[in-house]
Amino acid sequence: MKRPLLLVALLCVFGAAKAQPYGNEWIDYGKQYWKVKLFAPNVVESIWRIDSTTLANSGFPLGTVNPQDIQLFGREKEVPIWVEGEADSVFNSTDFIEFHARNNDAWMDAAHWENPGDLNTRYYNMYNDTIYYYLTIANSTEVPKRIQPYQNTDFGGLPLRTWCWGENIIFTHIINSGYQKGEVDYVGAQSSFMGPGEGWVARLQNDILNGTP
Repeated sequence: MKRPLLLVALLCVFGAAKAQPYGNEWIDYGKQYWKVKLFAPNVVESIWRIDSTTLANSGFPLGTVNPQDIQLFGREKEVPIWVEGEADSVFNSTDFIEFHARNNDAWMDAAHWENPGDLNTRYYNMYNDTIYYYLTIANSTEVPKRIQPYQNTDFGGLPLRTWCWGENIIFTHIINSGYQKGEVDYVGAQSSFMGPGEGWVARLQNDILNGTP
């Protein structure tokens, strides 16, 4: 009786392992994608615009595509976009695409550490300072995501708040950037696993450390 139960348990484990996501599930191999290269040093997130000239130079089929069918993917998921002038179903020379995107930070790096909390900074990618987003054309069964317009001028009667929550990220000029190995044992050997202290580090300039402008 033990063998059938063991077989069932192994099949369950195999099925669970097979169902693990790889991060490329968003790719439709029947479509063509146009790669959009984003590089903005010392910027965490920003608004990007792609105009008709850039699209035409990349071979995007502006003359035949319905702009309402345009999709954008980044960071393993579809990204809502604003397509100026898409209502007439024609991508004119003055039309453009706008979207919000984050720079290539450490959004995937934490998986390399045994303890993800040991990631030294979530704003700096270990391998590449550039990230790619991908334009494509939706098929007939898809509804591309869009940024919805919003306007509200009715502020009467709303309470006035004297505070708000926010996050301020300050990038300073750095020199002598290098890779820190992290923890080593008594003979100086390093584990193959990434641990506390490992990752890219940098030393601030002496004038910044001393408070000199």
